[in-house]
Amino acid sequence: MQKIIEIKNVTYNYKDYTDNGTEIATDRGVNNIDLDVYEGEFLALVGHNGSGKSTLAKLFNGLIKPQSGSVRVYGLNPEIDEQLYKIRSKVGMVFQNPDNQMVASIVEDDVAFGPENLGIETKELRNRVDNALKSVNMYEYADKTPTRLSGGQKQRIAIAGALAIEPLVLVLDEATSMLDPIGRSEVMETVLKLNKEGITVIAITHFMDEAVKADRVVVLNEGKIALEGAPKEVFSQGRLLHQMGLDVPRSVSLSTQLSERGFNVEPFTTDIKLLGDKLCQLLSKI
Repeated sequence: MQKIIEIKNVTYNYKDYTDNGTEIATDRGVNNIDLDVYEGEFLALVGHNGSGKSTLAKLFNGLIKPQSGSVRVYGLNPEIDEQLYKIRSKVGMVFQNPDNQMVASIVEDDVAFGPENLGIETKELRNRVDNALKSVNMYEYADKTPTRLSGGQKQRIAIAGALAIEPLVLVLDEATSMLDPIGRSEVMETVLKLNKEGITVIAITHFMDEAVKADRVVVLNEGKIALEGAPKEVFSQGRLLHQMGLDVPRSVSLSTQLSERGFNVEPFTTDIKLLGDKLCQLLSKI
């Protein structure tokens, strides 16, 4: 697969201030991170609060710039203003709170906001808005008011707004954290569909049952990469994950417990449907 994002020895730390205004450096953020992202993959970034996930997400499209090290997105350097604009047309971002991302009182106007600011002509703008709404199964809501939609629907509209700029990469920064289970399911179905259609997805999440659907999982801890690999490889390290304050997906936990108790179940199963089918087979023999 083609390497499209390269993070090389990157550090970005936030600063605190004393009561008298003196600046204090902290180690919050990311420290000496190396990470590559490949075209067409679904990459999940997980970690406890303050582990550096959102900092890393903002580096992907130049919302922040590294204090040391280098970031390259399709070979472009976000520290060069002319190239930063091109990067942001290639990398779309969706954030945590859908209400904070709404800028218009009509759904289609909201989706049009991004490409309109890029100077896209009216006919092309119409096509982009329609296609983006169809991609997230929200076309029938084009003339509705966003405030009347559910949380999951609002987040899908936010994704449509990102898609309307026709990005090659979609970054989701805790995009499902404020949604109920139904809303999370709606958004994840949309994300998986878009990934199958060729969009590279980077999902920052603390829901392990979402991360297990990725091609690759990266675990951040204290601003550094602690684990990296396929979901089964990462989530088989349950003890280490628990030490970092993280859980394993329900399917991994259940399958491992059943295996340890002598049941004919493969441990560390990441596919909940596969595990369900196996359990049905076992129950049918009782």
